[in-house]
Amino acid sequence: MPGTLREGYGAGMLDVGIAAPDFSAPDQDGTIVSLADLRGQWVALWWYPKASTPG
Repeated sequence: MPGTLREGYGAGMLDVGIAAPDFSAPDQDGTIVSLADLRGQWVALWWYPKASTPG
């Protein structure tokens, strides 16, 4: 169904052309940035799941 998340393999991924839901996250300086604040701009989100964890 258009406008929904995929099911099965790749679950949680958006289909091509579907806008990402709004979210907020801290940037590299700890400042909270909202996707809505960046609407209309190119956005690249990169994270390391094990960053700042022991091991």
